[in-house]
Amino acid sequence: MIEKLKTSNTFDPGLGENYNRKTKRIINQDGTFNVIRKGKKSHLYQDLIGMGKWKFYSLLILLYLILNGIFAAVYTTIGIDSLGGTLVNNSLPHYIHAFFFSMQTFTTVGFGAIFPKDPATNFVAGMEAMAGLLFFALATGLVYGRFSKPSAKILFSKNALISPFKKGNALMLRLVNKRANVLIDMDARVFLVMAETSNSGSNRKYYSLKLQIDQIAFFPLSWTIVHPINETSPFFGLTPQEMRDLNAEVIVLLRGFDE
Repeated sequence: MIEKLKTSNTFDPGLGENYNRKTKRIINQDGTFNVIRKGKKSHLYQDLIGMGKWKFYSLLILLYLILNGIFAAVYTTIGIDSLGGTLVNNSLPHYIHAFFFSMQTFTTVGFGAIFPKDPATNFVAGMEAMAGLLFFALATGLVYGRFSKPSAKILFSKNALISPFKKGNALMLRLVNKRANVLIDMDARVFLVMAETSNSGSNRKYYSLKLQIDQIAFFPLSWTIVHPINETSPFFGLTPQEMRDLNAEVIVLLRGFDE
């Protein structure tokens, strides 16, 4: 059976064929690649767009507080006497007054309860106002980018089944659109990955599985993907134990448009 698979039409979809030790599955259950990158260059925008919701907003608030804390330290270094207003002479520490003034300047609110009195403080306040405008412009762009980023919520059946189909068997799995939107022009590609060992080493072999229906016009609810198992199928004649020995893995690629 392994000999038959080697003579089948195979290709590499970009995941690599050669490896020198036993590996885990290629695709994780959440759809991400099971890959560890070393020496990668981080892209700040993509990292922030893809960051988790709570982590992103916590980072945004933390950065806001840090920037205000830095400017407050500058105002305190210049001297609290450079700030005037009704709140400056109360019992709060000087740094707290400077921090409140920084928050008002950073957000360009300017209540007037605290204000700068000398040229140096006015200059720093002007620079902080510009920094605040840039910060909120970038923050607004990132928040909009996160909301407008296209995403899909597709639920896969927990198990793929080999079930009776017509006069033979077929590999079947079901997909469900979890959102209320309608996906259109959906197309599916299903690959079978097998790890084969020979005298030259271990190799992954990829097989594109022919589907009964590989494209649908609308996907409002569910779709059952069916791969008939016949003489041309790489599943043909394989036993469950042989599939385990070959580390068989099925990869499903979906493409479509959100209406």
